[in-house]
Amino acid sequence: MKTTAKGIIVLAALVLATGLAACTGGEDAGALKPTSTPTVQDALAGPPTVDVLAPIEKVEVLIRESWPPQYVIQVTSGLPNGCAQFESISHAIHGDRIEVDVINTEPGPGVLAKCSAIYGYETNDVIITDVLDAGVTFTVVVNGVEETFVGQGGPNVEPPAGTTGDGYETAETLAPVETVEVQIRESWPPQYVIRVTSGLPSGCAEFERITYSIKGDRIEVEVINTEPAPDELVACTADYRYATNEVVITDVLAADGTYTVSANGVETSFVGQGGPDAEPPAGTTGDGYETVEVAAPIERIEILIMESFPVQYAVSVVSGLPGGCARFERITHSTKGDRIEIEVINTEPAPDELVACTRIYGYSENTVQLGTDFQPGTTYTVAVNGTEETFVAQ
Repeated sequence: MKTTAKGIIVLAALVLATGLAACTGGEDAGALKPTSTPTVQDALAGPPTVDVLAPIEKVEVLIRESWPPQYVIQVTSGLPNGCAQFESISHAIHGDRIEVDVINTEPGPGVLAKCSAIYGYETNDVIITDVLDAGVTFTVVVNGVEETFVGQGGPNVEPPAGTTGDGYETAETLAPVETVEVQIRESWPPQYVIRVTSGLPSGCAEFERITYSIKGDRIEVEVINTEPAPDELVACTADYRYATNEVVITDVLAADGTYTVSANGVETSFVGQGGPDAEPPAGTTGDGYETVEVAAPIERIEILIMESFPVQYAVSVVSGLPGGCARFERITHSTKGDRIEIEVINTEPAPDELVACTRIYGYSENTVQLGTDFQPGTTYTVAVNGTEETFVAQ
């Protein structure tokens, strides 16, 4: 059995109390009686600890190849014995001086604790995301140990030619899916629209693509985001954003068959309509009618300004589908000077086609990525099928 120094003290106290009781007869009126009896829990409780500055073994400053540059202060500190434990690391910037505190805990003064003499190490990173002035020498002080480095980038420095502004490697990840909704269009054969709202968990996450495959009565939808690769040290905002995208199923599905849609594991179901052997409703011509392209009515325009560097811009467009036969076809854009022209096109039955279409008014939401090539302070006009909105580049 392992006996600690604290346990020996408690046992000695118990023996002493028993001896005193025996010498005085135990029941005499003048006998000394302990007010409380020490317990095993008292003996096993850990010693009280205090915070102390950790000894510093090494300080290294790494400058990431990102834009703006990010600085990583890598600190290796010591754990002088088996009782010492790393507690925290923090930093503060004062002009050209960066103060870093590394704190350990150890048994307090006067505490009898049995600690091994093994010297341990702890390595931690401090990531500096502040934009530091280019050409300025900064001093890092970690518990009194100093290291210097020269700032790069700076608030008034343009990013290097050939960079994308992000400057880091990205990896593809499954997007978190918030909602999955299936809409059945009143066309022949029926078309099924799977609308997926997915999450962008940080300011660095970007929607990449949406795909689907049909296997029997199961429709698998995959929504992919990109985000910084695991080995990239990138400062990303904690803004949680959303992306809404649609998948249009034009395959002829079995009538009355129940289909399960799984979007990154989030499931919903619907019942198929039509089917390969079903006759089209009276008055329709099936899908064999001629269509024409028309400009879609615009319901809403929203300018999206991303929290990135350089700043990225996008336009969210909600357009109308004026009847059950109207279909979103495409969205395109072009930039000429300070004017951005966006065209949203629908298809609908040609004027000489006799097609029975419901009067249900639908909507289509699409996002156009505009990129980063904008002059700060300039006012830009976005025109979507004649509906205009403006924004000032940052």
